Parts: sequence; structure tokens; C-alpha cells
Amino acid sequence: MSKLPNAPLVEVIFELRWKVDKNDELVKCQYLHGDLFAKVKETYTYREALIASDMPLEFCRNLPTHRFRVAKDEYPLIQIGPGVMTVNTIDSKYIWEDYETQIINTTKNLIDDVYKFRPEQNITLILQYFDILEFSFSEEDVYSFLSDNLNIS
Repeated sequence: MSKLPNAPLVEVIFELRWKVDKNDELVKCQYLHGDLFAKVKETYTYREALIASDMPLEFCRNLPTHRFRVAKDEYPLIQIGPGVMTVNTIDSKYIWEDYETQIINTTKNLIDDVYKFRPEQNITLILQYFDILEFSFSEEDVYSFLSDNLNIS
């Protein structure tokens, strides 16, 4: 399952989510981006802050606060914030084996070296594929399109 031929793939996002509900956990989260960057900086050399530096961390729960890219405006990328870590890629860069390795390495870095999860803390893993099929209501029939492209009648 390397490259999907003729797939309408736009982006693939792996998310690891956890609940940050204690103040001491929120304090630990302010160091997430620096600690994770130290582990991935050989590959993901470009850093971006996604929030203003004076934004209270309490408002950023479950939102990425920092992004690491292989180069400016390039994919793949990693995002990290209090309660969330993502590994994103796009169609032109998507080869499952490479993407799977990026997910495993990033997750291993987070769990083994960066953030110590509590034993009772639930972790949610999400893998999302975003596809786009273009459609013109003025030029095409929606029922025929659904039948021909998605086998829906």
C-alpha cells in the first residue's frame, strides 16, 4: 500500500490526543514544543509558533501551539500543543511506509522522552484522510456523479 494511484487525496493527518485536566500537566505542556523539537530537529528543521507568545496556555488546550516542518511551507510536518500531537502530510509526499515511520518515530519520541503520561490517562489515536472530488452543479448532475464516482444511488 505505498502510493495510491489516482487518489483524490489532499492531506493525511495522524493525531494523538490526551486530556490535560490538571494544572501541573498544563505547566508541563509549556515545554512540549522545545523538548519534542530537540528530538526531531534533524529532520524537521523549520519551526513555527502558531499562537502569540503572550497567549495563556489555558486557552490552547487540544490546539497545536507549535509546528515543525522539513522546510518552510513544506510537508511533512509535526504539530504539538497541550493535549495534541499531529503528523501531517500531503498527497505528493504520501507514501504509507514513510508516513508510518514518521508517525511511529514522533509518537515514540513523545511518549518515551518528552511527556510522561499517567497510567490512567486515556490516549486517543486518529488517522484522517482528506479527499476532494471536484463537482460543478452547473455542468454536472449530482445523482450521476454520486453513482459514477462513489457507487451511491
